[in-house]
Amino acid sequence: MDRIESLPRTRELRAEPGMPPLPELRKRIGPELSDEEFLLRATMPSEQVNAMKAAGPAEQTYDPEMTPVISLIRQLTARRDIAHISIEKQGFRLELHGQEAQASA
Repeated sequence: MDRIESLPRTRELRAEPGMPPLPELRKRIGPELSDEEFLLRATMPSEQVNAMKAAGPAEQTYDPEMTPVISLIRQLTARRDIAHISIEKQGFRLELHGQEAQASA
């Protein structure tokens, strides 16, 4: 803690004025906003929040066919006796190099 407290940036941050009380902040930013948007607008520049809202929700995809591949990758990366693995099929290629393989390459 002493090392952190001695940093110049720590002193700068401590010198900055704190946030106003929550009710005042809510009144200033917008009482009608959801809690999520209120927190974003209280902590981020409004241009960034506006850009996020304009972009819409993030695309969320789940491909259940990839689950076995992810499981395979986890199993293979846990093994220390394999230096190099290459798996290919149409539209997919996976290459894993162990630390020994990278050192000799």
